[in-house]
Amino acid sequence: MSGETQPVPGPSERLMRAGSGQRRIVVWRHGQTNQNASGVWQGQLDTELSEVGREQARAAAEVLATYRPTLLVTSDLLRAAATADALAQVTGLQARVDPRLREIHVGEWQGLTAGDVAERYPDLQDQVMRGEDPARGVTGETVGQVVERGRPALREVAEQLAGGDRGGDHARGDRAGAGGRPGRDRPAYGLDGARRTAQLLLGRARRAPVRLADRPVEPGSGAMSVASMLNRVVRSRAHVGRERSLSMTPKQQWRVMNLYPPFLGIGLRIYGWTDDWTEVRVKLLLTPFNRNNHGTAFGGSIGAMSDAFNALLLIGQLGPDYLVWDTEAQVRYVSPGAGTVYATFRVTPEEAEDVRREAASGEKVLRWFDTDLTLKDGTVVAHARRQVYVRLKRGASRPDLEGAESAR
Repeated sequence: MSGETQPVPGPSERLMRAGSGQRRIVVWRHGQTNQNASGVWQGQLDTELSEVGREQARAAAEVLATYRPTLLVTSDLLRAAATADALAQVTGLQARVDPRLREIHVGEWQGLTAGDVAERYPDLQDQVMRGEDPARGVTGETVGQVVERGRPALREVAEQLAGGDRGGDHARGDRAGAGGRPGRDRPAYGLDGARRTAQLLLGRARRAPVRLADRPVEPGSGAMSVASMLNRVVRSRAHVGRERSLSMTPKQQWRVMNLYPPFLGIGLRIYGWTDDWTEVRVKLLLTPFNRNNHGTAFGGSIGAMSDAFNALLLIGQLGPDYLVWDTEAQVRYVSPGAGTVYATFRVTPEEAEDVRREAASGEKVLRWFDTDLTLKDGTVVAHARRQVYVRLKRGASRPDLEGAESAR
């Protein structure tokens, strides 16, 4: 195996380097599907990549090929196999198919939107939010069952890498990966919740000298919502069996989200968040990792700027008695993102109170929020629309709207 020339290390590469003799697994999530873009639960539905997803897979494959991987493993679902095939085409590798690496089966949720699931299965959703591990969608799998079937597969890859091969692997969520020798290959990059997935499957007891990498190759594939990630961060700090609190101050939310790997990877930074949960300001830096062929911001990165912010502002104002989800997104591109792109997301107290009033009956409320994404001089790059679903949780006390009115 050649490759004695050392690439010039950047900050992320110096961070990723490990001790001599180690190998890396890059856990690589599949590209976008139409179901991802529509907010539909896929589970083990055998969906295909969208045109955006195919382009994401091609772009990521070009980067991953620079590690000179020798092993490529994929789930048998179409979206995963097609993503792996993009890397196979540029490396000459033949992907090994392993059905144990399939996405979690989500039972009756498969094919439903997040809003549909929240409306039809509120008790099950509440269990998940409390940190419990029920069978998803009544007839689906638990995370524990996914670990039981997926961990042996990923450990086999780790052991093979420890024996001298370098390679790639698709893990739980139909993610894929590639490995390489630190200091001789470029740093490895994974997508979204991929590092969490690999650590879950490999477990704390793994002894194979394999290092995992978690910097994003390409954004916008919808592996995990921002709100879901934040909830998991908070829950992971609580002891099993105790009551969890998902509350954060705006400053805590700001800090956590600026450390979120997909945000770091696409160059997204929060630079302002009001204490009353009415406004958050973000900017998308133009970096080598989010530029397209024209040298401007990749459309998927621009679209990801609006992910969950209106929903999070509503959560902060409404409190813990409400289920709040992003259910639909529309992005209309107006001009190239030829520089840092800025956005300010707002939910006024009046808007939040209107939602609270409409949701008091226990019925779902759907509310659209519009935001312009602009350059520093005010040039509009894109117009984003987000639909947010809100419903009062079952068992929660209904707000005293009359008392609130009289107190005004």
